[in-house]
Amino acid sequence: MRKFYYLFFLAGLTLLLGVGCNNLDEVNEKLQDHENRLAKLEKAVSDLNSQVGVIQTLLSGKYFVQGVATLEDGSGYRLTLLDDKGNVVERTVLNGKDGKDGTDGKDGHTPQIGVKLFSDGNYYWTVDGEWLLVNGEKVRANGIDGQDGPSPQFKIEDGNWFVKVGDGEWTLVGAATPEYEPIDPVITDVDTQSSEDSVIFTLADGTTISVPKASSMIKLHIVVDETALETATPGSSVSAPYEVFAPNGVTFTIDTYEPQGWEVSVIPTGATKGNIKITIPADATSSKILVVLEGSDGSNYTKVLRLGLDYASQTIIDAAGGSFSLGSVTNVKVEDGASWITVSGNMVTVSQNDTYDSRTAIITYEDADGNVHTMTVIQAQKDAIILSANSIEADPEGEETTFVLSANVDVQAKASVSWIQIAPVTKGLENKYFNLTVEENGTGADRSGTILFSCGDLSQTVTVTQAKKGSSTTTNTGFELVTDTSDLEDGDRIILVSLTDDYAMGTASSNGTYRYAITVSSAEGFPEEIPQNVIPVTIGITGDKWTMEDGTGYLASQSNSANQLVTVKEVTDYAKWSIAVAADGTATIKASAGARSLLGFNTSSAAHRFNCYEKTSSSVSLVKIYKEKSAPINIEEDPIREKTEYGCYLGGAERIYMKGFDQYLRDYSDSQVTFVILQKTDDEQLEVSGYDTNLSPGDKVKLSINWRKGLSTILDKSATMYVVKEEGSKVWLGNGKGEGFIIRK
Repeated sequence: MRKFYYLFFLAGLTLLLGVGCNNLDEVNEKLQDHENRLAKLEKAVSDLNSQVGVIQTLLSGKYFVQGVATLEDGSGYRLTLLDDKGNVVERTVLNGKDGKDGTDGKDGHTPQIGVKLFSDGNYYWTVDGEWLLVNGEKVRANGIDGQDGPSPQFKIEDGNWFVKVGDGEWTLVGAATPEYEPIDPVITDVDTQSSEDSVIFTLADGTTISVPKASSMIKLHIVVDETALETATPGSSVSAPYEVFAPNGVTFTIDTYEPQGWEVSVIPTGATKGNIKITIPADATSSKILVVLEGSDGSNYTKVLRLGLDYASQTIIDAAGGSFSLGSVTNVKVEDGASWITVSGNMVTVSQNDTYDSRTAIITYEDADGNVHTMTVIQAQKDAIILSANSIEADPEGEETTFVLSANVDVQAKASVSWIQIAPVTKGLENKYFNLTVEENGTGADRSGTILFSCGDLSQTVTVTQAKKGSSTTTNTGFELVTDTSDLEDGDRIILVSLTDDYAMGTASSNGTYRYAITVSSAEGFPEEIPQNVIPVTIGITGDKWTMEDGTGYLASQSNSANQLVTVKEVTDYAKWSIAVAADGTATIKASAGARSLLGFNTSSAAHRFNCYEKTSSSVSLVKIYKEKSAPINIEEDPIREKTEYGCYLGGAERIYMKGFDQYLRDYSDSQVTFVILQKTDDEQLEVSGYDTNLSPGDKVKLSINWRKGLSTILDKSATMYVVKEEGSKVWLGNGKGEGFIIRK
């Protein structure tokens, strides 16, 4: 790169020779000064290209932040990044605090590189605050489908800054500063505290980049190289390398469960790696070994190692279940509580494990001589990926949304088409969030694509459909003012509006601490096309409180010392709200935690916004709630009609009445019916109430659903549905989307 600086050097040398050749010390001093300037200019180029590379790494979607350390001289941060395979990379972020930011005011400057979020959901490169254009097109900065975006490269030549993208041509940016000063910081702040799940990087122009923390994305699991186990033979020893992946800060223990007479040792070779050594007895025939991880955060993970060998004192069964014979034995008994194991003679049958944790039980039996033996039956957990929906209908104009699924495994997501982009935002099931960006459909035709969510042999597919631009996919029929809290139901979509009806709650501010106020002409009866940047939220019920979810997370108060309305991924007391509505529509919405927990509207003309406050004042008012009007359904086309058995049909939460296994009960209060499915062995009860025998097909009904298993609540919510069909003693209740119930009236 130094060849680009020769012009500076030659010009300086000419000046030196003209001043006086007899003063060699002065000549050498000035030559050295020019060399120093050349070295500093090289550093300017190196620093700028290095920081461009850092931004591209953060936007690639491939890495999570494991650690952030401040450099000793205060000039920036050292980032430790982790990919989903546990590979570590390190990057240095300069913040300009080791010297002056920018130049000393002389002619020329160092380009200010940055990125900005465009309306299509992608980040694009900027130079000095303006879009970086190549052939008139913006240059994308973030990665898509595992492929990095093109990266700008800078150089100084002939006293000027030039930039090129990929294999493109060099483009003039502007004059370079002759006297180098530290470059303007590309990233000015790294915030590791505001979010439990992400690290927030703030660029010089205020743009923020959110990168998931490794602790929120990586779940406890172990990977074992089982190649050596495939050729294991009785009387030999084999060793299988392992590696454990755990969330940041989580320690773990490894236990093994093996048949009697076997020897299994876990031999660490590092903090997360090692070998599992297995010594097989000479009389072994076939067996499996269970490896169990327990994390310091309470998580656990179970893995079965299969050697194709079995041994009578212990057996390990897959989640699918199965049967096996104990041979010539008698008086076989299963320990109390293990209802998932049944015995007929000397045949043992293990039912399918539909739970998301492994389970163990003891069987006792007698041999021909009357000796009592025990066998441990260990069944692996059911690995599952459960979708919240099988299809997504995207806006023709394009949109960003969050798709939530439940899984107890690490999930990878891959779109079948380029106009859908996906980025992850991560013992029993837990919710996993994926940010989906669907591009505008300007093809002139409707289109569809799929998203494959997978982990090993597990997979689920979601279909994304999008009408051509100009088509309307909005199904709302307008919004109406809520004048009583009883008008609100779980699942309602609402818009928060100022008392004067001229501002509606919009998108989050750039720093995420409040919501913008969007000017609207009239909130009453919003048309089907909701005003741009107005953000509806979906309310839900948790206990006796409400939640408000906007597609990316839950609205929450945040601080005891500052007015903040933020979005969080998990529901805490800060995200649980009490709602009281007066007859004139004035709504008091207050979070369960935080001194500044009253959701209000700032009436000051200089700071219109929706935020959380300690109380109302001359500049803070309460709000109104507008609820989306429900559209009647076509009961003749409701997919719930295709179901035939009594039960609950709510997407991933289903319970079908199983004859001989369950009971169902009905309870009348006048014409009101409560329908209950009972499964006594597991102390499970599903209760649906609210149906009235005076209702007819097409009538609307508000149902209460309470589903419990032991002391745990699976569902406790209300839902508005329609009477879809009646046939004999059966009643079909649905919402037009194939969700609902079949009860006995």
